[in-house]
Amino acid sequence: MVRHPARLVIPIALVFAAVLATPASAARLLSSSPVEGAQLSELDEVFLDFDRIIVDDGANRIAVVQGDRRIELTDFTFPAPETVQAPVTEILLSGAHTLEWSILTADGERNEGTLEFSINDPGQRLAGGIIAAFFIAAVTGGMLFAVRSADSRRRPQRG
Repeated sequence: MVRHPARLVIPIALVFAAVLATPASAARLLSSSPVEGAQLSELDEVFLDFDRIIVDDGANRIAVVQGDRRIELTDFTFPAPETVQAPVTEILLSGAHTLEWSILTADGERNEGTLEFSINDPGQRLAGGIIAAFFIAAVTGGMLFAVRSADSRRRPQRG
């Protein structure tokens, strides 16, 4: 039995169309500041570095979110073709934050993602520093007292 070659054209064309229709993989975040899980005292700039060239289309978004508070970052700069940077012009409150982004890459794909970080309470750092200072002072004072006491025992009493 002789098969007609036209019967193979349709299945091959369908496989080829499916391969072409498969979307390209999303751009991968190579590095960032802040990094995932960072615990910071403050954040004055966001830096995102991808494995693809970023297009400055005016629709790129970066935001810092804490609960209902959303801070949209603006004034993007592009220090390298794959890198976007934006200043954080508002003071972030202590607690957990989410960095969200939506970036257009040169291959026409919109890349969206998030990462979590925390801002530590400056009052906690201050209190921790004060407690540490008192501890160091107590230990140092105790050591000085012990040295002076030992020294006074060695010296003969004049009288």
